[in-house]
Amino acid sequence: MLEKAAEAYRQQLRISPRAVAYFKGRGVSGAVAKRYGLGYAPEGWRSLASVFPHYDDPLLEESGLVIVNDEDGGKRYDRFRDRVMFPIRNVKGECIGFGGRVLGDDKPKYLNSPETPVFHKGRELYGLFEARTAIREQGFALVTEGYMDVVALAQLGFPNAVATLGTACTPEHVQKLLRFTESVVFSFDGDAAGRRAARKALDGALPHASDTRSIKFLFLPPEHDPDSFVRAHGSDAFARHIGDAVPLSRFLIEAASEGCDLGTAEGRAHMASNARPCGAPCPTGCCGARCSPNWPSRPNWTPTSCPTSGARPPPRRQRATPARAPRTVLLPHPPMSPRGACLPIPAGKHPAAVAHTVHPRNRLIARAATGKGAAGKRRTPPPGHPSHACRARPPPAAQTMPHGCCCRTWRFWKT
Repeated sequence: MLEKAAEAYRQQLRISPRAVAYFKGRGVSGAVAKRYGLGYAPEGWRSLASVFPHYDDPLLEESGLVIVNDEDGGKRYDRFRDRVMFPIRNVKGECIGFGGRVLGDDKPKYLNSPETPVFHKGRELYGLFEARTAIREQGFALVTEGYMDVVALAQLGFPNAVATLGTACTPEHVQKLLRFTESVVFSFDGDAAGRRAARKALDGALPHASDTRSIKFLFLPPEHDPDSFVRAHGSDAFARHIGDAVPLSRFLIEAASEGCDLGTAEGRAHMASNARPCGAPCPTGCCGARCSPNWPSRPNWTPTSCPTSGARPPPRRQRATPARAPRTVLLPHPPMSPRGACLPIPAGKHPAAVAHTVHPRNRLIARAATGKGAAGKRRTPPPGHPSHACRARPPPAAQTMPHGCCCRTWRFWKT
C-alpha cells in the first residue's frame, strides 16, 4: 500500500510545475530525484481516493496515509496535501513512511508519517538505503537535520549523507549507522537550536562510543545550513570543515564546561557535576581517560588540555605485599654433639622435655612429646623398646642418654 502511494506521488511530480520548479530551484537534478524517489502530494482532501478505490480501508489509516476525524462522524481525508514528498525507506529499500515539505507558508513546514507497525521515527534514518554504498566507500556517515539537506548534499558530491526524521538522534540511530561504518560526523547549524540538537546527539552517541570508533560534531555558521554553505563556499571548503570537526571527547568537555568558571574550584566542581551524567552511559574503557569527569579537579586543567588520542593513562604502581611472618617458630638448640656422644639430662627432666636438644640439623623439630608421625597418627613403639623404660621410670639426676637411643626413640621431621 505504501509503495503504491509512493508511485502515485512520483507520477504527480511530473505533472506539477510548482513542485518541479521547487526542486530545480534547489539544484536537484532529475537523476537525484529519481534515485530518492521524490514526489508530490497534490492539493485536495481526498486525492488518494483515485489511487485506492476502497478509501475506507482501515489499512489506509493504519499506514498513516489517511486521517479519520471521529468528531466529525468518521470523516476521512488525506494526511499529505500540497507537499513535496520524500519516501522513507528501510535498509531493504522498502517504503515504510513519508516526509512532506510544504511549498507555501503553511505550518508545519515538515510533516512525517505517524508511528506505525513498520515505521518508528527513533529507529529510522532518511537516505540510509541510498547512502549505504557511499558510506562504505568514503568511510564515514554524515548526519544532517533535514530531508532536503540529504538530497542537496547528494547533488553536490556528498552522497553519504543521512538525516533524522524530525526527532533528536537516538542510540538506535547511532547503532544502525555503526553497522555500516566506524566513523560518524554530525552536522548542525551554529545557532542555539543547533547546539541543543548536538547535545541530544551526544547523549545518543555516548552509549556506543569506543576507542575504535570516531564520532565528531560539525558546526556551521549560524547563517548557513549544509546546502547553502556548499553553494556559497564550495565542496572543498565543506570537506575541510568535516575534517576539522570536533571529536566527541572535546565536545563532551565543552558541553559540560558551558557556563562554568574553570578558574575557580567551584566552577571546576560544577563542570564535573555536569560531565558525570554524560559519562555514565559511556562503556567501560571507552576513550581511555578522555571522558573522565575527574579532569576538572586536576591542577592547571583547561578545556584545551583535553587529549584527543586514544592513549590510556600509565598503570598505577602496585604496592609490595609485606612478607608474612613464618608459621613455624624455630627453637634454639645447642650445637650438635658428635655422633655416638651422650648429652646430659638435667635433674628432674623427662627425656621428652629436652628432646629438642637432640637436633641433627637446622629447621628440625622433635615431636617426641606427642608421639605423632607426619600423618598426625600416634605411633606406639613395639614391646621391649627402650622408650617404655624411659616413660615408666624417670631418669636420675646424673643419668645421660646415648645419642643413638634418642634417634631411635624420637623421630624428626622437616618443617
